[in-house]
Amino acid sequence: MNDWGLPNRHNADEAAADAAIREVLHRYCWCIDAFDDDLLLELFTPDGECWRAGEEPLLGRSQIAGFLRARDGAVVGRHIASNIVID
Repeated sequence: MNDWGLPNRHNADEAAADAAIREVLHRYCWCIDAFDDDLLLELFTPDGECWRAGEEPLLGRSQIAGFLRARDGAVVGRHIASNIVID
């Protein structure tokens, strides 16, 4: 453990896994902001789940796709992912 109580990443496999997780998170943010629903859906497994605060979870790609396609394209935002901690 490091000074913050998080596990140290000392081997190449763990470092590669961390990098892959960060890449998915960054792609997710980019796709949401760019309204690229098709590419975003590719980030989810067929039985993937999308949990949103205060809402019922979206279960499977079809429910996630329905939610995405119903979004208001006039609402534009930018997601910024920083200080990512992977346990």
